[in-house]
Amino acid sequence: MADVEKSKYSRNESGSRKHKVAIGAVLFSVIVLTAVYVLIAYYYDSHFFPGTLVNGINCKNADVDTVMTGLRLFSDDYQLKVIGRNSQTMDTDQLLTISGKDIEYVNSVKEADVAVLLKSQNKWAWPSVLWNSRRQYTLQGAISWNQDRVEQILRDAQAFQKSNMVAPINAYLQGYSDAEKQFVIAPETAGTTLDMKKVEGVVFDALSNVQNTVDLIEEDCYIHADITSDDPSLQKKQEEANKWLGTKITYDWNGTKVVLAGEQLKDWISIEKGTAKLDEEKVANFVAENAKANDTYRKNRTFHTTLGYDLDLPGGAFGWLTDREAETAALIELIRSGSVCDREPVYTSKAPAKGKNDIGDSYVEADMTFQHLYLYEKGKIVLETDFVSGNMSNGNKTPQGVFGLTYKTRNATLRGANYASFVHYWMPFNGNVGMHDATWRSVFGGDIYKNSGSHGCINLPLGKAAEIYPYMTTGFPIICYYYPDGVLSGEHSALLAASSAATVGVVELEGTTSSQPSSVVIVENSGSEDEDDEDDDDEDDSTDNESAGGTEAGTSDTESTGAGNGDAESSDAGSTDSGEDSGSTDTGNEGTGSTDGEEAGSTDAGSEDTGSTDTSTDEGNDGGENDGAGGTETP
Repeated sequence: MADVEKSKYSRNESGSRKHKVAIGAVLFSVIVLTAVYVLIAYYYDSHFFPGTLVNGINCKNADVDTVMTGLRLFSDDYQLKVIGRNSQTMDTDQLLTISGKDIEYVNSVKEADVAVLLKSQNKWAWPSVLWNSRRQYTLQGAISWNQDRVEQILRDAQAFQKSNMVAPINAYLQGYSDAEKQFVIAPETAGTTLDMKKVEGVVFDALSNVQNTVDLIEEDCYIHADITSDDPSLQKKQEEANKWLGTKITYDWNGTKVVLAGEQLKDWISIEKGTAKLDEEKVANFVAENAKANDTYRKNRTFHTTLGYDLDLPGGAFGWLTDREAETAALIELIRSGSVCDREPVYTSKAPAKGKNDIGDSYVEADMTFQHLYLYEKGKIVLETDFVSGNMSNGNKTPQGVFGLTYKTRNATLRGANYASFVHYWMPFNGNVGMHDATWRSVFGGDIYKNSGSHGCINLPLGKAAEIYPYMTTGFPIICYYYPDGVLSGEHSALLAASSAATVGVVELEGTTSSQPSSVVIVENSGSEDEDDEDDDDEDDSTDNESAGGTEAGTSDTESTGAGNGDAESSDAGSTDSGEDSGSTDTGNEGTGSTDGEEAGSTDAGSEDTGSTDTSTDEGNDGGENDGAGGTETP
């Protein structure tokens, strides 16, 4: 028992000794570390921490005297690096190094200032240098340099020579970019032109502040471009050009779809002196090209006759005609507004149908070979009649072609060189050539026209003229033709003869008479009511109108030239139709004043039923010419 207790005591005593040794080791370590910490702190009470820079001098573990020695040496070793833009590459580069020795640079820092800086250092915080190893300080002493030398160095440097400087370039509207599909702005170029006064100022400041570098770009020493890419005025010009480019006009050009959009417009827009300019000549050419391709006015047409033949006929004052000047002006405005729309061009003449075959299904067909007229309405014949056309024997042949009604009027006096003849219905369609009633005739059709025809007009029975008149509107198609010799067989001739009345008697309308009034200078209204009531209000006017001339009978009360419809005589007797004037010869044209280049405004008269009208034509008394049935033709 005693042995066990003795062994237990021995173990406890051994453990206690080990514990005391461990405690002693720890205490010793703490004492040593504390001593080291205090000794190092004491060292940094008179020395700068590692990583300390004073005026660019590394002051690691240096005392005040060492730092002062370094600062004195630093004045000669001091350098200022000038950073800027390389004129060749436009990259940021070192342009110049100014040496302290070259400019007699002196920085007289006081020793007391260095000592104060050292005392501000917390010596007990020396372990922090292990994590924050760099500290920079600038001490201002009595800094001086030779300013003349500095200025000379700047003047002599290559980068600061005017001849080596590149001027900045303004941003500008560059033009159309195929990649971006729009007009783009070329950004400004910075250039390398320096404001030397400003350069000197920032260099002097850098020397005063003991800086080692100065960046002329950061210090804004370069001359800027006057116009930058974010300039509001420049951006507005870009927006305007791209607005024009965004135009999309989808035309219905006489039945043909024509699309004008950016791919074509980009070639019409140029940049001149930094501003977008629309080439108006190209706009006009576009209109002209499409007008030429799609207009039908005065163009030849193939016409399918009632008897079943296709005839190539010359074009008269009929068809689609683009008003090129008006459409060009309108299109220019649409482009400038960036319009996106569907559109028809401005026309001076229109036809009933669109396309090359624009006659439509309502028209007058005058078969001059068989002297027979058909009136079609919506594709069906609503009226037929024989007529008498221009006298073939004396050159007054009625011209063939496709025409449009110029206008219509009631109770007109037709005047020529030696006659004045009253008609109830006057419907001109080719200059002074027109359709009208001929109450002086009792027979129509057959071969009368060959030797006793008119001076070019289509003479109609009064009743048929009255029936035709209400169908007529301005531009109504009137097709006149002759069959070429040998085209028709005897079968067709017999068929036509069987369907036509060779003789048509004089038909008097209710309230009218077929006899001429006694006055032919100024025709008084006979008091009749027009069967086409659209112009009844005008029938009280008594007018003397010479030469319908392919224009509308107006309603003025003054003397007029052309197709006036006033109460005074019109005086345009000189406007006659080739093939109409007595003594004239048929040249095959459509009439004087109706030329290939005329605007269709000469056909768009539209005046109807103006009462009694005095119209100069070439239709009238031919000196007792036989009408083929024992009568004499007066007009």
